[in-house]
Amino acid sequence: MINYFELKAWYNENEDKINDAIVKNIYKTDEGIIIEIYKQGVENKFLYLIPGKIVFLYNVKEREETDNFILKLRKDFNGKRINIKLDNEDKIIIIENNEKKINVELFPNGLIVITDNNNNKILYANKYKDFGVRKIYKNEEYKKPPKNLFIYDNFDEFCNKIRNSNKKDIVKTLSIDFSLGGKYSEYILYKLNIDKNKKPREI
Repeated sequence: MINYFELKAWYNENEDKINDAIVKNIYKTDEGIIIEIYKQGVENKFLYLIPGKIVFLYNVKEREETDNFILKLRKDFNGKRINIKLDNEDKIIIIENNEKKINVELFPNGLIVITDNNNNKILYANKYKDFGVRKIYKNEEYKKPPKNLFIYDNFDEFCNKIRNSNKKDIVKTLSIDFSLGGKYSEYILYKLNIDKNKKPREI
């Protein structure tokens, strides 16, 4: 699963390749969708959007399956110009035309949710679900899950967050409480010469 910092880097690298591209077609994969785009000079023309996992551009289309969800997407997006945005607070990629948005959630249990541009009302989704704190149903207002990415300007606040963590070791604190993921958490601790099994309150 991609973390926020990897997603931000991908977005910065690919934003210009996707913005103002025309949607040629949309296909289904086992876990998500593929948007075939056309833009002069762009070779990787298949945008893979896999909710809960990853987003990437590729030059090969793997499947051509359809279902009712894909047919609705084709009706709303085929032949139209799109732009891509990254939610600055969460792992959500937004593909939009002048009327509608595709919200692709890249966190666990993420979905693909289509909303209107004006009221952020849910028009349809790849799955419908009641998460308690938010409902993914037609005509509901689209709400993101509670924010779980913490970025601190105050160093003391950052240190207190670590010391007060209920995780059993510092690597889990960075990985879960700060949404860095295991790979980056271990790398940071290695570079700082800190034992990853150390208790947070000992840091």
